[in-house]
Amino acid sequence: MERVQQIVHKGKAIVFTDLSGLTDSDTQIALLNQARELICAQPPASARSLIDYTGIRYNIPAVEAQKQFSTAVGPHLKASAVVGITGMLQVVYRSVVRITRRNIKIFDDLESAKDWLAEQ
Repeated sequence: MERVQQIVHKGKAIVFTDLSGLTDSDTQIALLNQARELICAQPPASARSLIDYTGIRYNIPAVEAQKQFSTAVGPHLKASAVVGITGMLQVVYRSVVRITRRNIKIFDDLESAKDWLAEQ
């Protein structure tokens, strides 16, 4: 399965970025760049984004890439959700949300996140 793809859930298109289990920041950054291209190709305030961070390892370059991603895609997003935000990653993610001033909903599982995005 592709790690960045457009899926359809309950009739709504969602850009799904699967970063789960990744320990290599270069791969994380490359996938975020792919997702950014896909999202930014959509009209303003129309895209739905879901990112799975379950079990990733992160470092400063990966966090910086996430900030840049969030800033770039913000104008194109209608709704954004993430899963797998636990432990220290919660602290990092809160700082990204604060810096980018985006409303990103955190979920415990993919199905709940997809259901919520489909309602938006």
